[in-house]
Amino acid sequence: MEESPLSLLIERGPGEGKTFDATQLKRVTIGRTQANDYPIKDPTVSRKHAVIEWRVDHWALVDVGSSNGTFVNRKVLVNDHPVRLQNGDLIRIGESTKIRVQIGTEEEEEENKIEVDGEEQGISVEKWFQQERLRLVQAVHSRGHATILELNQSTEQLKRKFRERDDVH
Repeated sequence: MEESPLSLLIERGPGEGKTFDATQLKRVTIGRTQANDYPIKDPTVSRKHAVIEWRVDHWALVDVGSSNGTFVNRKVLVNDHPVRLQNGDLIRIGESTKIRVQIGTEEEEEENKIEVDGEEQGISVEKWFQQERLRLVQAVHSRGHATILELNQSTEQLKRKFRERDDVH
């Protein structure tokens, strides 16, 4: 069977939003150092963390002895035991880096083109969902950060009021 194209998108962690396309590769090494095909600058990612390989008719992920583990859809991988990857799987490596798996052919993407008002938009459903998911993740992160700042400011205001009221410094 012909190899299906593989794309990896960092949804969370260092390099968030970065996409890696393994168009000509049958093996992708993932780890903290630049010696890997897909280096991720995260101290909780091992130097040699995991490998994704094409296996006759599917992509498989293997943890290669990482310190902080590798997960697929919240299930921990056993060291050196390959797990078959599916389109849309979420890989977590280290403590917080999350990578979305996209597997598919150009023909599949062509079949899934989005139409708006009867006019083809030139973007596949998968790509649109990927972009929309990333946009939502970024919006939630931004709003969360803003909320934390607002809470910190409110806390400081309350502290000042209580200090003034109790004449404490």
